[in-house]
Amino acid sequence: MDLGFGSSEKTEWISFKPSANFWLMDDVEIDMMGKGILIDPSTIKTGWIKIAQGMAPDCHWDEKVGKRNGNDRPSEDHRRGFSVMVLPKIKVEDEMNDKWKQWQSNSVGVFMGFQDLLSSITRADKDAFSKNEGKVIQAKYTGSKVNDGGVGKTRIPQFDFLGWGEAPSSPQIDVEAEQRMDMEESQSSKSNDDDVENLFAS
Repeated sequence: MDLGFGSSEKTEWISFKPSANFWLMDDVEIDMMGKGILIDPSTIKTGWIKIAQGMAPDCHWDEKVGKRNGNDRPSEDHRRGFSVMVLPKIKVEDEMNDKWKQWQSNSVGVFMGFQDLLSSITRADKDAFSKNEGKVIQAKYTGSKVNDGGVGKTRIPQFDFLGWGEAPSSPQIDVEAEQRMDMEESQSSKSNDDDVENLFAS
């Protein structure tokens, strides 16, 4: 009797690997240099994430994005992280990708890169997010830079903000699919993605 555990349904995720300086999408290395990416700010979550190889990430999300109130660090293995739905504008097997991907990380460098992008938007217009509710961020990946100002070195992904746009489709998330993509991404992740101290712990 087949209980459907080995489902062939494809899960959708993307990840930047600071230690190797490349992107993975659905477990395949991709070239993001100079490519566009849509980001849905309504799907941003922040919190404490523990990633261990072979296990689904253990996530404790903040009640409000960026607010740790009532959300203490569960263990020494948990680090500050985020999750957001993105749509990379790249070709896959000669066809333009049209699938939303979950981008989730507790890597210090990745967190800093995403924070830098969001901060650049609000520096230009502090009301940008409220004025563009329901729209998506249009950005371009421009490479990564090495940050060695802390205890160790890490790579920080860099983005140019291009503007706001309408979402081509809604990035729907169902819980079971999210758990599957979490498990798949954790299996391809290495514990040494960043060799720096957790800058987001308190």
